[in-house]
Amino acid sequence: MRTTTILAASATLVALSGTAHALSFNNTFSFGTDPRAAQFQTAIGLAEAEFTSRYTDNITINLTFQLAAGTGTLGSSSTPLVGNFTFAQIQTMLTNDATTADDATAVASLGTASPTTSNFIMARAQAKALGQIAGNNASSDGTITFGAGHTYAFDPNNRAVAGSFDFIGVAMHEISECMGRIGILGFASSLGINDLYRYSGNGTRALGSALTPQTYFSINSGATNLVNFNTVSGGDSMDYASTADCFNAFTNTGIQNNFTTVGQRNMDVIGYDMVPEPASMSVLALGAVALIRRKKSK
Repeated sequence: MRTTTILAASATLVALSGTAHALSFNNTFSFGTDPRAAQFQTAIGLAEAEFTSRYTDNITINLTFQLAAGTGTLGSSSTPLVGNFTFAQIQTMLTNDATTADDATAVASLGTASPTTSNFIMARAQAKALGQIAGNNASSDGTITFGAGHTYAFDPNNRAVAGSFDFIGVAMHEISECMGRIGILGFASSLGINDLYRYSGNGTRALGSALTPQTYFSINSGATNLVNFNTVSGGDSMDYASTADCFNAFTNTGIQNNFTTVGQRNMDVIGYDMVPEPASMSVLALGAVALIRRKKSK
């Protein structure tokens, strides 16, 4: 997938709370007269359902989807950013947002002192998830562009089609970037939350934008390499270098790229609240009935 274009933006940040339910998407489609417009829209809904079924943040993410002529782009995202947050503020946000064992491990790995003199910025959607922007704020949270000249596989039951790119996988990749799965790594002299999980060795963060030496995603101070990050020029430094995975920097036709367990954990530790596993869900006493509402993506 192509390098993400990051658009810096400023915003007045307010902390709001609300009743928890699955996150939702509000989409604007701009596919013109392309005969595949309905297929694009349906497949985008399926890609978004991978997130709405797994995360419970009380937010609506506003995205615009469009096409670019030719094959110069497979997928790209423009992600508005907000902030100037201190490391202490980031610590507080992630501590308050922690709901899983991975969250607790990741927060512990942050340490007590900032690893940088830079402040932090984040995607607007991520700021919503962390309570820094109203969850129903109607401003754009990102624009995603697909190459109109490519052949795509849209069928969710047949995504690995010879000669076709797995569109649902491409869409998940770009949506996750608008949600904050990006590397800031010095852009506007700042860092992002995801950067804090980029390591080149045990106890050694890699906060520069260079693609080499090899870096990897870790939530326990570099002790465990969950997946390697990309080292190939032309791909994003915080995309993966793995077997079939929708967060990989590069893909080819005929490959199904799923939302893997590592990717799901990545989204968790940058601020999104995972739906509890059935075994860990609380049972209400006195015969009360617990209801879980899940919004379908639009």
